[in-house]
Amino acid sequence: MWPESLTAEILGACICGGCSYLLFRSYHSQVSLTERLKAAPDFRSSNIVNQTGQVMMAGTTGFLYGTVKPASGLTIRADSSSKSQQKVTGVFSRRTVSEMMMTQIFGLWSTNERIVNVEHEAVPFLIVDGNLQVQISEPLRLESVPLQVVAESYEPSNASFFSSLISVIQGYHLTGVKHTQEMLVSDTEVVGLGRLVLKSSGFHLEPDSSLPFLVSAHGRESIIQSYEMWIPYLKIGSWIFGLASAAFVGRLVYRRVRRWVEDWRKRDEERAYNVALRAAEGAAAEDLPAKLSCITCFGLRNAVLVPCSHVLVCLNCVKQLKGQCPTCRADIRSVQPLIFS
Repeated sequence: MWPESLTAEILGACICGGCSYLLFRSYHSQVSLTERLKAAPDFRSSNIVNQTGQVMMAGTTGFLYGTVKPASGLTIRADSSSKSQQKVTGVFSRRTVSEMMMTQIFGLWSTNERIVNVEHEAVPFLIVDGNLQVQISEPLRLESVPLQVVAESYEPSNASFFSSLISVIQGYHLTGVKHTQEMLVSDTEVVGLGRLVLKSSGFHLEPDSSLPFLVSAHGRESIIQSYEMWIPYLKIGSWIFGLASAAFVGRLVYRRVRRWVEDWRKRDEERAYNVALRAAEGAAAEDLPAKLSCITCFGLRNAVLVPCSHVLVCLNCVKQLKGQCPTCRADIRSVQPLIFS
């Protein structure tokens, strides 16, 4: 059965290696995405259709510059609690319901907001650049939309005193509910990113599997930079987890080699011990000088006491010494066999 430390190291190496692989793949995909974004063309009314009326860039993915306009007169109106005195209309709306509460952390109270419901509403709209009108017929498939707050209302909590007291004891207190409406307002200058498709009804901007499908209020460079900024962090993270995985693997290899060396030393010591033991048994029947005779059984002295290095007994009688050298009374740490050649 493997020790727990070995299992933990193998698990750590697998986890770090997996994280390094995922970050490395994300790094390469992000680099590839950034390169494709930089190579994507700009759609302008001047380069979509040439002077002869021929469509030039249909079927390609790129950046479209223009102004948001409703398609077929369909618009979304802001709620009655609009922040502006004039009625605001748009083409993409997000309504958010949030609970406002006071929470206690380490004895300190702070205001927090918890989103409990989000609703999206959208209608097809156009991005107009001069004579060029490109329709986005599926706005809910957009990955990013530039929204601005057009309406906001707050409903204070009407909880009873007893309920409020229980909440305070538990460490939180609901103060009210906030309703927020964000909208992509008509006549907003935007940059769209998608695949330009020519249909019977005109030009359409549709999703492309190789690039994001979005509408942004920022320029082309800002969009590219928002994806490019994560590249160094992904690369550093991949290196960190890769080095950690290599450290775990190196430690596993080191422990395995050390164990193999220790086993080799033990086998070598056992081999020498058996050779010395056979030599002692062969010399037991012979007449030995007193300096070579074991002080216990009068066999051949072949046990070196460490660390004092005295040779007094044979390997069979070492256990009778009770851990101390009979001559100098030093503690015996180990015993080395003495081989006569």
